[in-house]
Amino acid sequence: FSYQGRRYPDLVSLMEGIGPALALGAPAQPSDQYQWRDLVQISVSYRMTASGMTYWSSHYYGEDAYQEEAPEVQYYLVNIVYAAPLWDAVLALRQTYLLTLALALVLLVTVRSRIRRHLVTPVAAVVEAMEDNWKNIYRPESAPAPWAEAQRLGDGYAAEQDRRRMKDNEITRLNTALAYAKEAETERRQMTSHMAHELKTPLAVIHCCCEGLQEDIAPEKRRQYLDTILSEAEELDAMVLEMLDLSRLEAGKVKLSRDDFDLAEMAQAVFQRLEAAAADRELTVELSCGDPCPVSADEGRLRQAMGNLAANAVRYAPAGSTVRARVWREGNWTCFAVENDSPPFTREELEKIWERFYRREEDRSGRGTGLGLAITRQIVELHGGRCRAENIPGGVRFQLSVPN
Repeated sequence: FSYQGRRYPDLVSLMEGIGPALALGAPAQPSDQYQWRDLVQISVSYRMTASGMTYWSSHYYGEDAYQEEAPEVQYYLVNIVYAAPLWDAVLALRQTYLLTLALALVLLVTVRSRIRRHLVTPVAAVVEAMEDNWKNIYRPESAPAPWAEAQRLGDGYAAEQDRRRMKDNEITRLNTALAYAKEAETERRQMTSHMAHELKTPLAVIHCCCEGLQEDIAPEKRRQYLDTILSEAEELDAMVLEMLDLSRLEAGKVKLSRDDFDLAEMAQAVFQRLEAAAADRELTVELSCGDPCPVSADEGRLRQAMGNLAANAVRYAPAGSTVRARVWREGNWTCFAVENDSPPFTREELEKIWERFYRREEDRSGRGTGLGLAITRQIVELHGGRCRAENIPGGVRFQLSVPN
């Protein structure tokens, strides 16, 4: 053990070290010393005689400290006690300490588990959902019920999530409506511009012919002017009818019938009606129809769509060239394609070719309303089909496909 910072092997060594210091010449009172687990307690008792009396005293101050005759010290006793009370208490209560520690650990784990299951986990789920853009919280049915605070937080989160979902839905609806309105306004302006452009030429021709008739032109020209007016009026009438037809198709107001017929036979009938137009331009028509291609569709509307593609191919094919058409089956689709030797389209032209009133600059001088391809696409899409235009070596090809 150690006493006042010095190590001693046993009590005898300590006694030999401090005993002389407690003699009459240097009467110092020792103090108790704790050194971690060790306790060293030292006490001194003086046997003194004064005025014929003998007694014990725990203090002696030396001869010079007394005003009268100093007492005589016969001898003194030094008592040293060494003990380890803390260690003895630990050894005595070791089982109690271990049991208390085990119970404390069990209680800590139990409390921590309950807090985590009923409070921390629900709150963490809410925080995670908030950080993940307010997505739903996944809570299995077997999950323990949260405490009141966590339950209130979850209810508040669910209410806020519903409010946010309603706001998001409303914003989405308004954005959709705004985009639809913008698109409709853009289409309206484009259609107005196209209509004005398309109507300008025939109206100007009719106006000029009428002015000529008012001027009482030569009788031999009156017939020519009247024929011109009639032709332009028929062109305007056809354009108006096609515009009305396209509007009904785009609005979904056209009810399609379901007829069973052979698309190959329909293609032959379509090109038979174009024989005269092809002969006038010295065109060769090659129609390839293999096996029968039965489909279930609106026969009249599909004949209109195929007729538009075939008429365009004949109208814009170079004189003396060949128009090639083909009908075939491809998986779940029945396809019709027509090709001619027209100049290839640019990428921009291929993107706009199915729009209403669109015609290439070199084709604007010819007859036609510019609505045929737009009507064709609407008819095919109403049947669940698709249209395609593409360049091929030496010409262009238009194709429509409808489900079998």
